[in-house]
Amino acid sequence: MDPSLPPPSVVQSTVDTFFLQAHDLSSNALHEASFRRKLDEGTLPAYLLLAVLASAVPFSSDPYYSRTRNEAAEAYAKESWMLVSAEHLTANESSPIENPRIEVAQALNILVVLDYAAGRVGSALVKTGLLTRVCQASRLMVEPSSSLPFEEQEEQRRVFWSVYVTDKMVSCGKSRPLPSFQDDECTLQLPCDDDTFRAGEWQNMVTLDELISWDFQEDQSPNASCIVMIMVSILGRCVRHVRCEEYREQVPLWDANSEFSSLTSLLSRAGAYFEIVSVARLSTNIDRVPRSDAGYIIVAHMLYHLCHCLLNHPFLARQRLEPFRSNTACSSFILGLLYTANDHARQLLDLIGDACKSGAITSQSAIYPYWTAIAGSIVSVASHFDASKPRHMKGSGSSQYLDRSLEILEQLGDIWPHAVNTTAHLRDFYEHHARRFAFSLNPSSISDDIDPATEQALSVMVDQELVAKPLPRTGDASELHFSDTSTWDIELDKSYY
Repeated sequence: MDPSLPPPSVVQSTVDTFFLQAHDLSSNALHEASFRRKLDEGTLPAYLLLAVLASAVPFSSDPYYSRTRNEAAEAYAKESWMLVSAEHLTANESSPIENPRIEVAQALNILVVLDYAAGRVGSALVKTGLLTRVCQASRLMVEPSSSLPFEEQEEQRRVFWSVYVTDKMVSCGKSRPLPSFQDDECTLQLPCDDDTFRAGEWQNMVTLDELISWDFQEDQSPNASCIVMIMVSILGRCVRHVRCEEYREQVPLWDANSEFSSLTSLLSRAGAYFEIVSVARLSTNIDRVPRSDAGYIIVAHMLYHLCHCLLNHPFLARQRLEPFRSNTACSSFILGLLYTANDHARQLLDLIGDACKSGAITSQSAIYPYWTAIAGSIVSVASHFDASKPRHMKGSGSSQYLDRSLEILEQLGDIWPHAVNTTAHLRDFYEHHARRFAFSLNPSSISDDIDPATEQALSVMVDQELVAKPLPRTGDASELHFSDTSTWDIELDKSYY
């Protein structure tokens, strides 16, 4: 036994804890029977075992960790990363991965989640980049060889799809490269259900290409995990749209031929499906819905509202509409987007708040602070419309939702360290910048540039790495004053949204 590992009995109890309690996309990508067999045979790579131990120790009740729980988890994670780096990675990012194998991807995927959960978002993003390179080097995005045992085939699929989800989830921000995987290069079938995977049996599943062509008809509904996957795919498209220069279109967003219009139509179809199927299932058949399926449905709902928040966020839209700001329709259109974004931001906050109250907090929920920041930045701006009482948003209750977003972040701050920093950023944004940005949406100001401090604050609120960092100490920007917004009186053309 490696001297850096705990005694064999503690290893076994901690592995038991991992497969019983540490459930997330990373643990679901490991076949339990195969993992235990390799552990017993001594063929399990040490870096994968250490990553599993690091993930499970926080949940362990073994007396061995009674006084060193946090230190042990940190030490295991650090040593796992050192072994992976030494054995398989090179200093040059453009160099090929040395001896890529599925266990490297499994270990890295766990370490990404642990880094993110510990507030080391920058480190998590670096590891995600390496993780995608391992998957590409191992050709995990194509269907595995049919000569492999069923459990090994499915394990490879699950590793890839968990990385695919991670890649899309952490791509929201200028400091992170765009998603690495294009949907059309992901040709393997989607993961089967958990019971089939554990039994090592075969189950025919659709591919992502087949899933994307689904028309959201209830009678043709795929399983709950596939609903999450299609929403993750749509999230990737939304991220590319709001970030990528290629979508600085020659036509305004409101044009029927724009990528914005295409994504809005796609989300509209998805929303109709969720309204009919998912909400009804959870509200009337909660006892009949498997726990894992209910979790998938809730996450899919969150992603649906997150996509709308990103697509309709007035700051991100204002950037994409820069060539058209002199158009008289621009101001009314952006305010219409704020109306839509505010509605979805509040629904996203409701879902996250309910998940927190129910105790459904796993390592995957470490991304909730960022989602809350996106929604919180939107309701912050909308709350200033409440204060000035324009007709179109009178009584929208956005200020109450701002309070709720802060309450959620404070609750998450008890679990995820980076949520404390996110809370500080949201408070600062509301107190010093949200009103200024709201004022910039005034028809008389829409053609003007946003003041640099406010633009920087908005950029932070939509960047998941920056919003997780400590708030820098700067001068109090609240000394700046702007004209009263109470004279705004804009009638929205609701055909825009």
